[in-house]
Amino acid sequence: MTSKENITTLRPATVIFASNTSCSGMFPMDLTKLNCTVWQDCRMFLIQTYEHNNPTLNDDIETYRLKLINTALQSLPSNLSHTFLRESAEQAQWRIIGLSQRSDYRQWLNINEILAYCNTQFYEKRIVCVEVDVANLPTNFTSVGINQQLSEVDEQFVLYRSINALIGIHGSQLTQGVLMPTGSITMELFQWFPKNWNYTLWGDGWTNSKTSPTPMGILWHNTDINEVSFSLERDSVPLCQNMSDNIFVNVPMNDGIYNASELQYCLETNDNLWRWDRRNFNVRLDIIDTFVDVFFYHRFNTSASVIPFCDDLRQRGERNDFVLYNVVCKDGDGSISPHHYYLQ
Repeated sequence: MTSKENITTLRPATVIFASNTSCSGMFPMDLTKLNCTVWQDCRMFLIQTYEHNNPTLNDDIETYRLKLINTALQSLPSNLSHTFLRESAEQAQWRIIGLSQRSDYRQWLNINEILAYCNTQFYEKRIVCVEVDVANLPTNFTSVGINQQLSEVDEQFVLYRSINALIGIHGSQLTQGVLMPTGSITMELFQWFPKNWNYTLWGDGWTNSKTSPTPMGILWHNTDINEVSFSLERDSVPLCQNMSDNIFVNVPMNDGIYNASELQYCLETNDNLWRWDRRNFNVRLDIIDTFVDVFFYHRFNTSASVIPFCDDLRQRGERNDFVLYNVVCKDGDGSISPHHYYLQ
């Protein structure tokens, strides 16, 4: 469906540059370029170009969505799955949350538990969760229009156009979220960093900034994609579970002895697994509950009737410890535009 010369590659980095635009040199902590719209322009260009070159794309997306929904519903008890599998043919009424998995570091350890919980908890609301891992593509999905199996690149595009939300740990695997439909939601999860140690860990600050966009958050800045974040806590770390942060030990070093908690010493001696960029993680079930209840369920499409008021959305986010990096919401006068509610 695509040729190599038509493929556009976005390479994420700690600093995202957009040369010759108002976003040029926009660093994660720089709020001086808040009017930047280059990523929305880039997003629209990619989508419109692909749609133009693939006239049967919408048919493929409809079929692919049905496949994802049916696969998710298979996990229900048989007496329920049969009923909802029949209804899944009306795929436009369903909403799909993608849980982003990685095949190397930063793996989502309890993703199967979350999938099972989500699909039994929310199916009556016509919401299902699916695993999104591009390392598993292609899946031998056959295009409706050309009757050929999609390549890895083509199936990635169809996959991300088929989902309505993407949840995942901070990292480059979230970049394909720029291809999601208008009004979709991304939830960027942040690794846990202890705040009571006597030094700042590498990554603490720029990978989990709550006062300005993260490097990943810049991709959604002023777009029609909503982005929120949530910081994971100590229970997300599957290391040193029985170690206390309140009991201290003396640790010999080359330049003397320093005092550290049992937890700090244990994690530091497991640095290869503890570093934020290598650390696997777990997500509590209630985090998914809150995301669905606060941001997702009542926002099934982009019509003005379901777009929330900005003040209400901001209050709901702050009450539940979410940062709203980019949310399309409605002001008191009824106007709709992206807003950014960072923590002060």
